[in-house]
Amino acid sequence: MVELIDVPLNQFPSGITRNASAAITGGTINGVTSIGVATSNPGDLASDANDLVIGDGSGDFGATIYSNAANNGNIYFADGTSGDTLYAGFIQYNHGSNFLRFGTNGAEKVRITSGGEVGMGINTPANQLHVHRNTTAGSFARFTNTTTGTTSSDGIIVGIDSSNAYLYSYENTPLYLGTNGLGRIRIDGGGDVNIIRTANPTLLLNNNDTSSTWDYNDVYSTLDFHTQSTAHPYTPGPNASIRAVHTRTGTSHTYADAGLVFLTLDEGGSTGVEERMRITQDGNLLIGTTTSTGAQLNVYKEAYNTAQYGFILEHRHYATSTGTVYNNAAQINMRSKIDTGITDSGHRAALYVNNFRNWGITGDAGSLTQMYCGLFQYGHLSEDGSSPVTSNARGVQISPTCNSGTITSMVDLYLTAPSVSGGTVTNHWGIFQAGPTSDTSNFFNGKVGFGINLPSTYRVQLHEPNAANNYMHFTNATTGSTSGDGFVFGNATDGTVYLYNYESTHARFGTNNGMRLTLVSGGGVVIGAGTTAAGMLSVEGVTALQETTAPSQTSGWGKLYVKSSDSKLYFMDDSGNETDLLAGGGSSIPVQDEGSAVLTASTLNFVGAGVTATDGGSGVATITIPGGGGSGGFSYTHKTANYTASAGDGIRVDSSGGTAFTITLPSSPSDGDEVLVMDVGGMVETYVVDVDGNGKDIVGSSDNFDVDVNYGSAIFVFDSTTDQWGVR
Repeated sequence: MVELIDVPLNQFPSGITRNASAAITGGTINGVTSIGVATSNPGDLASDANDLVIGDGSGDFGATIYSNAANNGNIYFADGTSGDTLYAGFIQYNHGSNFLRFGTNGAEKVRITSGGEVGMGINTPANQLHVHRNTTAGSFARFTNTTTGTTSSDGIIVGIDSSNAYLYSYENTPLYLGTNGLGRIRIDGGGDVNIIRTANPTLLLNNNDTSSTWDYNDVYSTLDFHTQSTAHPYTPGPNASIRAVHTRTGTSHTYADAGLVFLTLDEGGSTGVEERMRITQDGNLLIGTTTSTGAQLNVYKEAYNTAQYGFILEHRHYATSTGTVYNNAAQINMRSKIDTGITDSGHRAALYVNNFRNWGITGDAGSLTQMYCGLFQYGHLSEDGSSPVTSNARGVQISPTCNSGTITSMVDLYLTAPSVSGGTVTNHWGIFQAGPTSDTSNFFNGKVGFGINLPSTYRVQLHEPNAANNYMHFTNATTGSTSGDGFVFGNATDGTVYLYNYESTHARFGTNNGMRLTLVSGGGVVIGAGTTAAGMLSVEGVTALQETTAPSQTSGWGKLYVKSSDSKLYFMDDSGNETDLLAGGGSSIPVQDEGSAVLTASTLNFVGAGVTATDGGSGVATITIPGGGGSGGFSYTHKTANYTASAGDGIRVDSSGGTAFTITLPSSPSDGDEVLVMDVGGMVETYVVDVDGNGKDIVGSSDNFDVDVNYGSAIFVFDSTTDQWGVR
């Protein structure tokens, strides 16, 4: 061994010099086995590493490789004199890019960049530590200790292979994931996953739970949810659970009953979790039941002494000020295919609803006030006092459609005959509309048939399929509502048509907003606007009779007619004797072009006696109707604008100029005062002339009386007892 310690310059081996800073600047040392720098005993250190020893262990020592700023500083580990054996292992610092790299087997394996990123198997690390394997094989980091052992099946690995990423423990011990210095997720050695809140789990994923208390023979895996408890996390058990299940028969597993089950605590919270919902392997959803009917959705609910709904569907949609939206809370689409050749495929129902008492249960005998198979409430129900606007609101809308094929019978709303086979139905209504309310009405745009499914060409048809009465019955609160009240209209059993009033009131008929005929409650008939019958038939105005041949005699009946042979008015008694009613005056009743004869008012017992007929010459008779202020005549005047009448006025009104106007009756009339209003312009049906009672009612009404029949007339008579005007 040769030691060069504090050797004077003149004693250095040939070619070796020592400068003032004690640096060896060049040359070789032949035959020297150990060199000690700042130590006199390099041979004391390990024999396989004491060829060069720096320092004696008494302070700071070091070695420096000083390179150009654009070059490298190298330490090579060679095992040959050529090729990469010159640097089988190496440490190199690149001064140009300031990275440090480490190599083995002649190639770089680790690099530390200028930014401090460490790359293993990659010279451009993307993160602080970047581990890369330049093949498709796995790239892993393994962690072990003396407890785990150090083999390839010990400890924990982190990494990836060609298709998966791994955080993988080989040990039968918990695996923890944590944040903020606390464990958050724990995977037990048996595979249970605990999502931990403080020290206790709130979510448990349990694998292969074979609890015998569960409905199925085998529960394949569960997801349990726990609330925080100071007790052991598995007591008192989960508050909710999701379980994947399948049936097991012995050691043979079948999946006929496989499904996903959802559980929550029972109502009292004392007996653990109970099943609430299940998704079967067929895709059927069961809520509140474990038994599938084969339907896609099965909902079952039991409720005790409380108002509960089977399910509530609530949809809230918010539209912006510029939005146009269609809001559909729920939509049911049914699409099915019926193969060619099938003649009766049963029924198709997009929505099928049953609501029966005593169905599937026993002992249901209590009293129920209301029972609904479908209950719809709609409209506006303000919660904030706002005032929204809806153009059209519909409780139910049915939109029938057919754009191909043939539909033999399309019924928008079909009510089947009731099935009563043991119970008692006191009243049954096909359709019942509660009321009354003036805002409620019913609109039918098509034909309506009652008792018939194919109405005739008329808009409404009432049909009785049996040989029985078929009536419409009209009643109100005044008449009462029994079968002997109100008014009926329809066919009797033999086909006879009835208009029948059960009340001791008049039956009135009108046209053009005016009364034309009244069946007086006492039995008389009044033709005109009045309701006072002077006989069985009372006519207000002109009556025309069609010419006819002499009728045959009828016992007990007299007949009045205009005989076509001489155009004269005759009366035939029940013995068949004819009397020419105008024979004494030697004149006749003129026959108009259409063949009718004009009769005097007294002939047919008009209201107001004393009507006379005189020969006017040329075959025309003049009819005189007495009256006018009770003094025997009217004072006639022609009016085309508003006018206030006096008693005895005969006012000829003319609105042919295109202007409607008003005639006002006298303000302080006396009993029996009369005013005649007659149309001579022939335009009152278009430009109506009103008659104002001037503070007095006209025929029981405070409304104006309309003269609206062309060439019609009316006499207004004041009655002081009732303080109103009558009309004749």
